[in-house]
Amino acid sequence: TASLEPWPDFKIDLSLFRDYTNNYSEFFKYIGDPISGSFEHLNPVNMGSYSISYLPAKTMFTKIDSKGFSDTYNTFLANRSIISKRLGTGVYKNPSTEQTDNNYTEGYGPKSQDVLIPAFLAAYTKANPNKITLNPFKTLLLPNWRISYNGLTKSKWARKIFTSFTITHGYNSTLTVNSFQTNLDYTQAVTNTGANALDSLNGNYLPLYNMPSIVMNENLSPLIGFDMTFKNNITAKIDYKQSRTMTVSFADFQLVEMTSKQITVGAGYKIKGLKLPIKIKGKKIRLDNDLNFRFDFSWRDNATVNHRIDEIDPQLTQGATVYTIQPSIDYIVSKRLTGRRCLDQTKTIPKISSGFPTTNTRGGITFRFSLA
Repeated sequence: TASLEPWPDFKIDLSLFRDYTNNYSEFFKYIGDPISGSFEHLNPVNMGSYSISYLPAKTMFTKIDSKGFSDTYNTFLANRSIISKRLGTGVYKNPSTEQTDNNYTEGYGPKSQDVLIPAFLAAYTKANPNKITLNPFKTLLLPNWRISYNGLTKSKWARKIFTSFTITHGYNSTLTVNSFQTNLDYTQAVTNTGANALDSLNGNYLPLYNMPSIVMNENLSPLIGFDMTFKNNITAKIDYKQSRTMTVSFADFQLVEMTSKQITVGAGYKIKGLKLPIKIKGKKIRLDNDLNFRFDFSWRDNATVNHRIDEIDPQLTQGATVYTIQPSIDYIVSKRLTGRRCLDQTKTIPKISSGFPTTNTRGGITFRFSLA
């Protein structure tokens, strides 16, 4: 981690991490006579997980149309033949009798795990597929960051309007292999023949490690955010957040892409000594303690697209647009008692035909008494 302050009130926090867990196991079997015999090492297995800070932000704003198509996904498919050529002999030929595409070298077909991983990373980071590392465990670590600036109120014009004004921006991303395990078929083939072997099921070379999936996750939290307090005690907050998660599954050869966008707007006002339009014995009731008004509105749009690799049409499996309104009033009756009047309404409009619009509304009065 590192903290920078290029100039007063402008702060940058950087973070960089690599989390690699590896457990090794093997069986020992004693062979031969009790005196001159020796132990044989059987089934050596490495298993673990891997996660690093990453930076695929260059493709974060790539548009996905209503049918689920995107240029980044098409680039991912095209990168596979380039990676196959780098991994193989460099001579294009059919990797198996079941495949008719001649743009792949033998043993490294379009659904080979060793081909899919670097092709995926190159596409979603806009990297050159001819130069990207072919080993995911040697992927370059890249930083995440958070930026804040609160020096705007030092300006004369801003000092007349705000008591505080903070601008924030944050980015966080990870690349994760949730689990990996030594492929014993690969180990056996190398032990017996000194070279890797082709899988009889798909015509591809056996991978060194079996990986169920690889996950790329990134969040702009927020892309831009403003937190303001005005001279008249009004507070306001506006921010825009965006996130996405891409999961490549090697069990069923799917790429699942989940995207989310959210805008949040909030405002509050604090009043002390408010006179209510209610009279008791000819006098209006006066609220001597703080009365807080709050209104929050959010809009969120999320979608989940399933890409079955080498099938023509993607499938939108989940998605909705969600609107939320949350007005509330809080009053501190005493040091121990607080009253609250609130309303919470959420409207959901689904993007798939099997869903239907829903609206949930709840509201009420809450009294909180503290014994502390």
